[in-house]
Amino acid sequence: MGLQGTIIKGRFRIESLLTETDKSFIFLGVKIGAPDPDMPESQQVVIKVIKDRYRQRQRFLDNWTRELAITTRLPGHPGMVRYLDADLKGRRVYVVTVRDPEGVSVGESLAEGKELGYIATLGTIRGMADVLRFAASSGLNDRHVRLEDLLVNPRTGSTKLLKFSLPRAVRLGAAALRRGAGGPQGDLLHLGSTLYRLVCMSYPTDRWDLADESVHDQFVETLRARFPEDAGPEEIARVATVYRKLTTRCLEERFQTLDDVIQELTDLMERRNRVVDYRIRRDEWQKRQVEARELVTAYDTVAALRGVYRPPRDPEPSFDAPPRSKEGESGLVSRKASLAEHRALLWAQAEQEGILARWDTPAMVGAMSALGMSLFMISLYVLMFR
Repeated sequence: MGLQGTIIKGRFRIESLLTETDKSFIFLGVKIGAPDPDMPESQQVVIKVIKDRYRQRQRFLDNWTRELAITTRLPGHPGMVRYLDADLKGRRVYVVTVRDPEGVSVGESLAEGKELGYIATLGTIRGMADVLRFAASSGLNDRHVRLEDLLVNPRTGSTKLLKFSLPRAVRLGAAALRRGAGGPQGDLLHLGSTLYRLVCMSYPTDRWDLADESVHDQFVETLRARFPEDAGPEEIARVATVYRKLTTRCLEERFQTLDDVIQELTDLMERRNRVVDYRIRRDEWQKRQVEARELVTAYDTVAALRGVYRPPRDPEPSFDAPPRSKEGESGLVSRKASLAEHRALLWAQAEQEGILARWDTPAMVGAMSALGMSLFMISLYVLMFR
């Protein structure tokens, strides 16, 4: 679609095509023109242009317009994108939003068969619960979140909602309402079904079977197989409990509020971050243990020959220890500075013990050179006559 370079209302310029969906083209653009206090010049934006065949479908256009109107009437929220401009009745139907450079569409990822990671899966459900709670507190009764309209950061799990949708995907009958599936309880069921889909990559045959033991067991088995490195037995049990409390037919056993859901998922994500931090610190500690066994200075070599060399003590990190600063494990600016201080300390100890008095520096260098030459000649002799 040849829209690159098009200027929109003198404020935005279309730069390049980011992606194409079934219903729209999504372009990367930049802010141009007069200064805007809320947005600096050259700020990147996303411009979504509806394809002509869908623009001509009045029912689709009416629903899309209503969904945008529902979303833009709400006050700003950190979990929702900010709309900058829109034209819903012109020759080109489009919207302009602030760009989230690291966000990927959850719905598109699932449609392409791409599995979300552990953090992204939990973050998606937490983000949905957050915006549904916000919509309920803002008086939006008919609220629904489609995964196609949700962006997630695969690394951090943070989400951005493009727009709320009309709740036409879930048909609620009188029996469903009697079971507490409408209103806030409907939000919980929606979250439970979405969690199942994110883990198992599909919905059960009948959405009302989400609470059955066989479906629950399938969820847990898939969860354990999907995230062997990210979730231990305790985390698997907690995520399974979240799923059960979202989908159970017993209202007393369900989550009472969306705040409870958000808190539990936040705790799980923070625990996962602590696990990652511990693994990083553990790997760094193991690397330092290897480095500590290496002979760094001439004094280290002499001490090793005398059998008294002891590498500096470095306790193994614990899981509950706070993250260490980037300045270095010994409080220095870098590992290089740490080694320099370590050398100075060893040389000072050597002077105090009188080693350097008996071994002046030239003599020590000569002795070590002679020792190295002797080792070289022995190795050469073994290679020639073995």
